[in-house]
Amino acid sequence: MNRQILRRMGRHPNVFWRQSTSFFRSPLRKVLREIFRDELTTAEIHQNQSAINLRFSQETEQHFQKHGWAFVENFIPNQDYKEVLSSWPSTRWFDPLTFNAYAKTYDTAFRFYTEENPLVQVTSGVKRVYEIFSSKQFEDIVFSLCHDSRRRKCYWLNVNRAYWGTGLAPHKDTPDVDSAGVDSRVNFIYFVKAKGDSWAAGGTSILRTNDFTDPIFKPQNLNNTLLIYRTGDDFFHGFPCMKFGSNRHAVTAHFREY
Repeated sequence: MNRQILRRMGRHPNVFWRQSTSFFRSPLRKVLREIFRDELTTAEIHQNQSAINLRFSQETEQHFQKHGWAFVENFIPNQDYKEVLSSWPSTRWFDPLTFNAYAKTYDTAFRFYTEENPLVQVTSGVKRVYEIFSSKQFEDIVFSLCHDSRRRKCYWLNVNRAYWGTGLAPHKDTPDVDSAGVDSRVNFIYFVKAKGDSWAAGGTSILRTNDFTDPIFKPQNLNNTLLIYRTGDDFFHGFPCMKFGSNRHAVTAHFREY
């Protein structure tokens, strides 16, 4: 990672304030979670066939196979998307930013390794999204997308909440190669909703360099859209500090071969 960018992100006034005050915001949120425990429902990971009309276009599949990344508009059908938004988690369900976070300066919630947590407690909006990503139907969609004879399933899920000052330092994920020297993982970033667009609102981008100087792709629409990328390909991903007044909610789903 670029050290100058890391230092600049860590010195942002809103990020520093949130890190400095997490010691009292964290216990307060824990108390609020107990009070509002009835907002949670059980999601059954890897136990469902998602009853939703999802597929990627042939153009999307071809672009991904050629370039190692793709972007999808209107990921979830409109009626399902409205249901997700109607019960999206409030701030109390997110763990506040701490000083341990310096490259990814956003709040997170509902972090699960799916094999270790087949039954998870989440809000109903998150449940809908988690059960889509972990469904057999979506495994088949990923199989068609990659077109490399490898079966993959979702192994990690989390929700994140970004705001003014949040940034993601350009980086490549830590390699995880198999005996053939291949990193077959595929990551999905579902932009659920945002106030603002592109870099101003935390649009995770595909980059040639680790300093934002040579972007390959910058997403504009961050509402019900999906960024897909192969972890092992030769590009970076990230976004600079978000602008004042912006915010963004997203889900990340990580897939690997099984």
